[in-house]
Amino acid sequence: MKKIYCLLLVILCVILVTIPAAAENKMMLSAGLRHNSIEHRKLDDSDNQWGIIVRAEFKPASDLLVLVSQSFTAERSSLSDIRFHVQASLMYEFITDPNLTIYGGLGYQFAKTKFLKPSDDPEVVSGEAMPVSGGGIIAATQANFGVAENLKIKVNICGSPWYSWTYESNSKSYKGVNYSYQLSAEYDFNPQWGMYMGYAGGSASIQIQETEKHSYTNGGFTAGISRKF
Repeated sequence: MKKIYCLLLVILCVILVTIPAAAENKMMLSAGLRHNSIEHRKLDDSDNQWGIIVRAEFKPASDLLVLVSQSFTAERSSLSDIRFHVQASLMYEFITDPNLTIYGGLGYQFAKTKFLKPSDDPEVVSGEAMPVSGGGIIAATQANFGVAENLKIKVNICGSPWYSWTYESNSKSYKGVNYSYQLSAEYDFNPQWGMYMGYAGGSASIQIQETEKHSYTNGGFTAGISRKF
């Protein structure tokens, strides 16, 4: 599985190289690998996954930031069991200092995942997988810290407390939440190329009934390369 992801990463790198750089670095594309560990609450169960994360930042104006990101992960034993989230947000630059820039705004996120069902009934098998897809408007914020001339720390947080989840087996919708964050250190080799390392995670839950709630937390390391245009 790792070989497949490495091959896809190489293909993305080739695409980035073939795109000509613009006169100003108004866009940055980054792609890398992600390890994701999912802990299901109320169950002694966890999933370890590998995947790809792709991220694009674009500044249509000096005080605006458009962020688009995609994350795909899957277990080694089941490549068809893919979890992913795709999100896009538009943020306004609220604070600008030589070593600190803070953005905030709104966006939309779509996700596909699964919850494991806990049960106190001995006749019901706990850990039953419940595939769901969901979406919702998100609040997003990003802080950029200038540590050195070629080194920057980025913190990105987004989430929705009014997420709408839908079972794949029917069309009924349920309320829930979905939050995600990413902390990364980005180092620039030159004005166009750089690399990053960090940690990404989040949490999600679905409210089936007033007394029945399923949730999980996830997190893992990420690493990849970036290209400015």
